[in-house]
Amino acid sequence: MVADGVLRQPNLMLNQNGERFMDEGMLGNTTFSGNAMFLQPGHYAYVIMDRAILKKYQEEGPDIMDIVHPAAGFKMLDSVIKKAEANGYDAIITADSVAELAEKLAIPAAKLQKAIADHDGYCDQSQDTEFFKNPAYLHKLTGEGGYLVGKFYSGAYGTVGGVKIDENCQVLDDEDQAIPGLYSAGSDANTIYADSYNFTLPGNTMGFAVNSGRIAGLEAAKRIKQ
Repeated sequence: MVADGVLRQPNLMLNQNGERFMDEGMLGNTTFSGNAMFLQPGHYAYVIMDRAILKKYQEEGPDIMDIVHPAAGFKMLDSVIKKAEANGYDAIITADSVAELAEKLAIPAAKLQKAIADHDGYCDQSQDTEFFKNPAYLHKLTGEGGYLVGKFYSGAYGTVGGVKIDENCQVLDDEDQAIPGLYSAGSDANTIYADSYNFTLPGNTMGFAVNSGRIAGLEAAKRIKQ
C-alpha cells in the first residue's frame, strides 16, 4: 500500500503504552525495526506525523525513500486514506486533535501529549537526548492540518528456510540423512537466515535461489543418468 512508505518515515514512533522504544531513523532498516516492534506490546507500533510534515515531504522529498515506496506516493495519500476507511482498514488512523488521537489509539491523552511534547522539545534543541535520532529527522508535531498515523506490524516477506538440505541440495530427514531423489532450492531451502532477512545485501536471496536451483538441477540430472 502507498501509505506504508508515506507513513513509515522517521517521525515519532510509540508503542501501545505511549512510549518510544528506538531511534526512528532506523525505520528504513526493516530488520532492525521489525525486531524492535516485535518486542513491543501487541507486536506493533504507531508512527505519527501531521499534515505539515506531509507537506514538507511533498515539497522537499521524504526522509526515507526507496524503489518500493517512491516519492510520488506522498501526493496520493488522501485517496489511499479514503479507500482504507471505506474498506475498514485499521492500520491508517487520522485525527484532528491529540485528544481524538489518544482515543483512537487507546493511549491515555496525558501520556500521548507528554510523548509529543518531549519529541517537540528535541526538535527545538535539534538533539534527541533519548535515542539520538539524526537531527535531520526531527520534525515538530504541531498538529497542523490533523494527525496521520500508520500502525506497523512485524511481518515477513515469505517463507524462508523451511526445508533442510545438504551441499547437493538434497532434502534431509529428521536424522539429517539425504532423502533419495528429493531436492529443494530457493527460499524454501534458504537456511542462511535465522530470524531476520538481510536486506542490506541486494539480491542475496535471488543469488541463493539461482545457485541452489542450478545445483539441484545438476544433481537431479546426474541421478537420472545413473
